[in-house]
Amino acid sequence: MNYFQHVAEQWNLHGGEPVNDAESMVIRALVDGLPDDHTVIPSISIPHRRRRDEIDAIVVTPHVLVLVETKGIYKPVRVTEQLYEVGGERRDHPVNITELKAKRLKGKVVKALPDLKRKLWVHHQVVFAWQPPIYDVEESMKRWVCLLPQAVGRIADPELFTSPGNVPVDLPVDKVLQALGVGAEARRRQETFKQYRTNVLLE
Repeated sequence: MNYFQHVAEQWNLHGGEPVNDAESMVIRALVDGLPDDHTVIPSISIPHRRRRDEIDAIVVTPHVLVLVETKGIYKPVRVTEQLYEVGGERRDHPVNITELKAKRLKGKVVKALPDLKRKLWVHHQVVFAWQPPIYDVEESMKRWVCLLPQAVGRIADPELFTSPGNVPVDLPVDKVLQALGVGAEARRRQETFKQYRTNVLLE
């Protein structure tokens, strides 16, 4: 469904490719649904000191950066502030993980563009590509977790991610893209088979 007349730009100088069907669905929906002053960066790996953050997508809006974590789950899902369960099994909380990635992402951009230190808003969304059979999200977590049909409207609304009374600044989009492109690489393709994950696919 197109929410706006023109589609968003997809910035992909690093050659990033979605690593699974869920990511493909979410990235396509963002590119097709967001307005043309938004830029979608798919599947990128960004270095931070001795580690790399694997990021499903970053959306550069005119005012806010949004880090997107995608989920494609066929089992019942429960999300509270303290708990993330899939099929009754407790897993690492994607909101906490994504929040930390967002903080490191902000640090990287601010290092390249120090004038944005107190002005840059970097936020995060966990987006489920399709609705699990049970989708139980605690009210306090609904700001950070959504289904794909809600994602475009949320990301296109800068007021959702900013505090009342604070007006988001206009981001120098070209400079932000340059900052993100320094040292960034495409993510290694991963395939998941049941509980096992592999980093390379032998042919």
